[in-house]
Amino acid sequence: MLRFLPFGILLLAFPCLAQGNEGDCSDQACSKTGGSLFIQRRLAPSKVSADPVAAALALERRSSAAWVAAPFGDCRRACPSGQRSDPKLAFQERPVQCFSTSGELLEDSSCHHLMKPEVYRQCHCGVIWCAKECQDFDLEAVLESEHTDIGDERDSEFECLGCFPLGEDDGVADLTADARDVTCMDWQHDTPCRGGLPFYRLRMNKPMSAESCFEFCIGAGMDLFGLVEGVECRCGASRLNKGIWRDEKPRPGLELPAPLSGCMTEQKCPLRVYRWLGPFVGGGTVPEHLMMSHIDDQTMVDSIVTGRPITEEDEEDGEELSEDPAPMAQAQTENGQLEEDVQLSTVTEGPGWGRLCDDNDGCLGARPWIERTAVPPEGMSDQWQEYVIFRYKFKDGTDAARKEGLRAAAAEWRLHTCVAVIEDQDIIQSPFIVAGLHTAGSCSATLGRPLNSGKLNMGWCNSLKSKGSLVHEIGHNLGMYHHQNRPDGSARFNGKGPHLEVYWQNLIDSYKSFLAPKQQAYTGSQKDGENDPQVGYAAYNFESIMHYGRGVLRIKDHSVNDGYAFNTIPKSYNSVVGQRHGLSDGDKKAIFDAYRCRPMKDFQGTWDAFEVNQIQVPGTAWTTFHFTVTFDAVPVVVVLPTHSGRPATVRLRQITTSSFQALVVVPPGTAGNHGALDVTFMAAVAGRHRLKDGRTFEARRVTLKNIQRGNSCTGQNPEASWTSVSLLRTYEQEPAFAASVQSCNNELGDLPSSFSKPFMSVAVSNLTASSVQLALELAQTAGEGEVLQEETIGFIAMEQGSGNFRNLGRRLYYTAKVSAFSVKGRSDGDGRFPVPFPHVGTETPLVIGGHVSRMGSDGGWLRLFSCKGNVANVYMDEDQFCDSETWHWPAEQVGSARIRTKSWTWVPFEALFDVAPVVVTAPIGGECSACDGFHAVMARPAKTKVGTDAMTISFLAAWSMKMAKMGWLKGMSCRSM
Repeated sequence: MLRFLPFGILLLAFPCLAQGNEGDCSDQACSKTGGSLFIQRRLAPSKVSADPVAAALALERRSSAAWVAAPFGDCRRACPSGQRSDPKLAFQERPVQCFSTSGELLEDSSCHHLMKPEVYRQCHCGVIWCAKECQDFDLEAVLESEHTDIGDERDSEFECLGCFPLGEDDGVADLTADARDVTCMDWQHDTPCRGGLPFYRLRMNKPMSAESCFEFCIGAGMDLFGLVEGVECRCGASRLNKGIWRDEKPRPGLELPAPLSGCMTEQKCPLRVYRWLGPFVGGGTVPEHLMMSHIDDQTMVDSIVTGRPITEEDEEDGEELSEDPAPMAQAQTENGQLEEDVQLSTVTEGPGWGRLCDDNDGCLGARPWIERTAVPPEGMSDQWQEYVIFRYKFKDGTDAARKEGLRAAAAEWRLHTCVAVIEDQDIIQSPFIVAGLHTAGSCSATLGRPLNSGKLNMGWCNSLKSKGSLVHEIGHNLGMYHHQNRPDGSARFNGKGPHLEVYWQNLIDSYKSFLAPKQQAYTGSQKDGENDPQVGYAAYNFESIMHYGRGVLRIKDHSVNDGYAFNTIPKSYNSVVGQRHGLSDGDKKAIFDAYRCRPMKDFQGTWDAFEVNQIQVPGTAWTTFHFTVTFDAVPVVVVLPTHSGRPATVRLRQITTSSFQALVVVPPGTAGNHGALDVTFMAAVAGRHRLKDGRTFEARRVTLKNIQRGNSCTGQNPEASWTSVSLLRTYEQEPAFAASVQSCNNELGDLPSSFSKPFMSVAVSNLTASSVQLALELAQTAGEGEVLQEETIGFIAMEQGSGNFRNLGRRLYYTAKVSAFSVKGRSDGDGRFPVPFPHVGTETPLVIGGHVSRMGSDGGWLRLFSCKGNVANVYMDEDQFCDSETWHWPAEQVGSARIRTKSWTWVPFEALFDVAPVVVTAPIGGECSACDGFHAVMARPAKTKVGTDAMTISFLAAWSMKMAKMGWLKGMSCRSM
């Protein structure tokens, strides 16, 4: 009789791609890891009367509502309880309410059809200040709902609101018109400006789809968008989008009027308007992962909202640093007041790339922060040899929206660099930064490490929408100048530059300092020791978050250079400068250099070299499976066998950088070979890694001869023993864990015609946050065969949590979790023991994993029975060599991770269409918004083998005035892709 064993699994779910209604996924359980993929369609609008009054009433009765999540509150430690006693467990909480698009509070039932944001988020008191008093949480409810990627399933949906009127003199913009249209800044009428969509006029020379317009507007933080005659995209904001309106009532003329008709009208539609369905976060902003922030966009939008010109100086850097090179410099505000305690480094002779990046003057141009520690602060991954401590506190009375914005900006620096930007409300010992509302109408920061306390003024930066500007301001606090102020920016300097062509006549005197060369600005450094990331001159970084955009200093007189103050050299970078989406690679490298960020020697970087996929493994012959990518080093491969009517597992061998071999094997006591199994594999280069969203995991190989076996049929093998393995870092809690044997050094069986001898899997025990015990699991088959040579075990351990990142051109969504002790044997409950995964959506997931303890006497291995939606049914299998029972107790614990993805291939047309055509393919669907080709994606069936997923398709392309949704089509011209 086997006892139930705790174990961990990794759950990997790919998106559904098939026809059906929104959210319609098959509820048919699958007996394999993979499953059908489904397309989740956008909500279809209902037909509305053509009468304007009736249309308005009908629209009001419809689902014109959205969830609005308030800013997260302060981080609070959870009081110890019987549920969980982890002293580091802490959470932030926020209210989530349902509102109409006009701002009226509704019952939650009005939003029941929409994705609701999470109420709780796990936080870390090592980087966010926590009060000494703990808080009582319902930990089971909190942990069950925890999810770090708000909106990963349904945050890109929109619906049509109807057809709206245009003004008498309003129509399609000229092709040469600037998309950043500021006409509505000076609007003084009650009638709608630009039809009530006052932001942007993106004109195309071909028909534009609603999807393309949505991507453009949502990237600018807008929740309303519309198409003018199908070729011009305009953007707007509802009252729920408080980040756009800065918590003020919109000025007259900037909101939508009553519609002319609904969306299904056959009449001419001057302006077809759509709305994003949410959810809003931060009290009323579009989630920052959907936005692509640019300083030129921010100034344009704020100019229209306020009705007055807003400049870069208003958005950022309201306090202009003086050029006094003395050790104690001063910063001057726009109203003439002096801000003391700003330290500039001494100006050196010769080029700046001859400086040392030390703790004295440093190489950034302002005094660096110098407190360092080798111990990663709680909440940061253990990837750097040392961490630089930057402490800040909020000014008393700072509102929750500003706090959430700065916390998000601080996390950006912690995620990508060794600078630990730490919130500490109790700090009294200098140096530190005081963040909050110091001066209304600007967003600014003191430069470099202060002697006492410095400032980060959040006057204009008042929400998550300003995250990019706050990242910029923290850069100033760290000592970074504006990038365009580099000495090789607007001038020739020591043989470098210029990189900007400046039109000084387009600048008023007070703005000229924004483009004037400053020798203090960073241009590189001399060698600062081993593994120095930057030696010598650093290339000019047009994508720096510290660089101004061209539009922020533009004047109304367009006679010279169309009013712009500068052009980049070359001009192809004109559209690049001014981004506020996040730190560029050049920004990160400059900080790595200036603050001597050196990675741990066993740290492999981000998860660029990994693969998760599904294969069909036969039981009749060893089969080679090729990876989609060729790894730089031999990867670790882990698999999870799926259910069948007989005991079986999957063995691996001959793992190389490009492929591996796999075979389904059976244990002694089971006759003949086994049928094929559909399984998921996960492969990653050995070492410690960080996902691109910050979560860490490790892939390892361990060579050993230690065995575990049942109490009967022990054979000639040595006594049971374990090998203890220390994990590469200490996790916050036990990680999700999966392991597989990587070799077949002891195999004596007549594979595949007979059973495996010795039959083995992986035994795991005593998994903690920092270590694990491993052995070869022989179960009750130890009497057949001996372990005379060492075998290699590979394992992957992943930090628990959820998130998403891009890999190999695809966006991957995942969940990693450790479950309760709930999994039993094949004969217990028909072998179906559900492991829930919060918020994985309706798609059928891919699952991979293994048990993480061994409490019983019979041994066993984990198998997947079925998968459905957010539940994987698993069980512990065992051989029937010495007995025929398959009971398993006590129940096991599991850990899991989920991934969904979608990737596209470009298929060119043989002839160029005048407008973008409708494309229908068989057997897969395509997306088309161009005249010369389309993108297509394959819904990989569970039995499609890796390396053989290319296929010939048929497609029909035809131009249409309407959106066409068509089913499967056969017999058209065939093309190979």
